Amino acid sequence: MSPLPTNFTRRQFIRHAGGVAAMGAFGFPNIGKSRPAIPRILILGVDGMDPKLTMKLMQKGMLPNCKRLMGEGCFLPLRTTDPPQSPVAWSSFISGTNPGGHGIFDFIARDEKTLVPHLSTSKSEPSDRTLTLGKFSLPLGGSGPELLREGPTLWDLLADAGYDATAFRAPVNFPAVSKRAK
Repeated sequence: MSPLPTNFTRRQFIRHAGGVAAMGAFGFPNIGKSRPAIPRILILGVDGMDPKLTMKLMQKGMLPNCKRLMGEGCFLPLRTTDPPQSPVAWSSFISGTNPGGHGIFDFIARDEKTLVPHLSTSKSEPSDRTLTLGKFSLPLGGSGPELLREGPTLWDLLADAGYDATAFRAPVNFPAVSKRAK
């Protein structure tokens, strides 16, 4: 994936960040009036959100906060991935690549040697040392969880381009890494 340009347009941003339906509030004209105007982007991604249903509910007055956010910014339906599954779509959004780029193709994956299935986004190896207490067996060590998604994250690309970027509660991003491995 090519890095984001330092002065990207909204269309370029969406092309790079596509993958799930997302609501973005761009600009925030009413926030931070006492501070110098700093361009800001907030992306609210909602898993499984139907943009047409959301628009209908906003028009009926049933989602007033979403309507207010849309009034201050914009609301954009984004194309999903193939297959249209949560871990695949969120990984595409996070990395800006398709499944071939980030390596997540389904909810589950299989170990190539044993064919045992595991969660496709992360896994951890069991401990080879245990403490047995009656009918319970407690692991003594073992590896921590390993993130299986490959490639840089959107917030890393933005940070590398000189933008302040923070991600809160990003799905399929466990374990969270402080900075991508090079």
